[in-house]
Amino acid sequence: MSPHRFWSTISTHINELTNEDIDYIIENYSIDAKRELQEYVSQEFNLTLAALNTSLLEITPLSRRVLKRLNYRYNEQGFEKLLFSIGIYVFSTWHVELHQIMNTNHKTERKFSEKEFGEIELF
Repeated sequence: MSPHRFWSTISTHINELTNEDIDYIIENYSIDAKRELQEYVSQEFNLTLAALNTSLLEITPLSRRVLKRLNYRYNEQGFEKLLFSIGIYVFSTWHVELHQIMNTNHKTERKFSEKEFGEIELF
């Protein structure tokens, strides 16, 4: 696995988010986004909670910059939920590409993203 390529890919997808994507993510994320992201990522990518937390720390500054670029208003209290929701969206939408980078096969069906977001449209 190439960690640089993995993070570069995730960063690229976060940078491509639009206001419509963020609205969609907020409208469709679960109240239990943190728990559900942890379960999904640990099953799908075999990442521990510590690795997931590190992952989210990696995307935090970028997520803030994207929200600022989009003039998207958020409060600090709601940012954590939004961050986990962005994580769910990125990991579930581009899971095949991320597995290719990690040289692994995906383990679960896409039930998670379909259950959470319906049919995902790429904007």
